[in-house]
Amino acid sequence: MRKALLSALLLTTANITVVADDHDDDGFYAGLQLGVTLADDARVNATGDLFANADADPGLLSGLFLGRKVGKWRYEFEYAARRNSYDQVNFVDGGPFNIVGLRDSGGHQESDAFMANVHYQFGEIADWKAFIGAGIGFARMDVSNLNTTLGTIVNDSDTQFAGQGMVHAARKLTDNVELGLGYRYFRTALGDFQTPDGIADFRFQNHELFARVTWLFGGGSNGIEPATVPEPVPEPAPKPAPAAAPEPKPEPKPAPKPEPKPAPLPGPFIVFFDFDSSSITDSAQSIIDAAADAFEKFKVVRIRATGHTDRAGSDNYNSRLSRKRAENVRSALIAKGVPAQAILVSSKGETSPLVSTADNVREAQNRRVEIVLSR
Repeated sequence: MRKALLSALLLTTANITVVADDHDDDGFYAGLQLGVTLADDARVNATGDLFANADADPGLLSGLFLGRKVGKWRYEFEYAARRNSYDQVNFVDGGPFNIVGLRDSGGHQESDAFMANVHYQFGEIADWKAFIGAGIGFARMDVSNLNTTLGTIVNDSDTQFAGQGMVHAARKLTDNVELGLGYRYFRTALGDFQTPDGIADFRFQNHELFARVTWLFGGGSNGIEPATVPEPVPEPAPKPAPAAAPEPKPEPKPAPKPEPKPAPLPGPFIVFFDFDSSSITDSAQSIIDAAADAFEKFKVVRIRATGHTDRAGSDNYNSRLSRKRAENVRSALIAKGVPAQAILVSSKGETSPLVSTADNVREAQNRRVEIVLSR
């Protein structure tokens, strides 16, 4: 989605016309802004063994600004508040939580940023003025109860330097009110946050689409009265032209062909294991290679590895064994180039066999990991 936003902005600027300097609105201005903010993953890297990536949902941006326009330049002070709720945590190394993989999470991150910005008007598109800008300042970073069912990971705050770059277009709604639409990239320096496994350092990074409403208190015409222009003498109306024959109506265009449906995804890919073993055999590795190739070829979003066992052994032992098999398949997929954050791991022990058997019966078809691709 972030690449699509940037592509749209680049396509828009392709038809920009460079304009001459305009001092009509020189003076002070103030306004407010609202928008949506997308937070990059928070990489929690503690001084101990804990290393995890926290994924956040889209959130709300709001703010106020006050500035002065001088020619094509705008200088302003800005306050902006951002809030994103955490959705999932991917444990690369669980540290004291003794866990690896994706887990649902709670909590949220928010920031209060005070920035000094500079904007430059570099062109015009019809009635819209195009600006590019940058800003520096500082931000109060707050991580409120980032947690999973195993406990709290971070509940701390810090204040760090921050910077941002932005591009936006603005047009006048009235003589003194302006509407702006744009994109911003916001980033803080690394902050220090307390975790159960020592201090973790990570930064806030946000991609944002915003709308601004600006009230202009400009200087108008700079004291120069416009010259009086005499009203033009109306010319006599021309004689009406002879009526033209009606043009034939164009043939209706054929309805567009429907978009082809995406090709169905292959799978599931089933990896089998020896009795009481979680080791990847050569034949199992070939199945994993095929699943990784399909992930890349079909551009899928998620890949789930679900572990199973036969009914030989206790329920608790088989539950742990099926989990170990699924984790080993996950590691093999990562080694073949599948991103770790795209892999979901689960296990079902002996509760979902391919072949139904009595208790304590060995069955090779049930000792498996199923790999399923999804868009």
